[in-house]
Amino acid sequence: MIGITANCTWICTKNNALATMFDNTDNANASANRNRLPNGIPEGLGERLSEVRIYVSIRGDVLRIAPHLCNDESDIERLFNVLRELT
Repeated sequence: MIGITANCTWICTKNNALATMFDNTDNANASANRNRLPNGIPEGLGERLSEVRIYVSIRGDVLRIAPHLCNDESDIERLFNVLRELT
């Protein structure tokens, strides 16, 4: 149980770091991980993320990210790297 709690804490910390990359001022339910990039969704973002085995849901101008217990630091770093590359 300690491992699960530590992983949940780590995921929350990474979610907070993700929040700094997005414009979520109009997001009433931040816990759903619905995120808007300041300049919109870059063309090819979904495809580029899939290439590095990161799967998100793009819904219009919203990027839904749902990390879970099976994700680790390398998954989040790959996500950050692609977002930095394309934004």
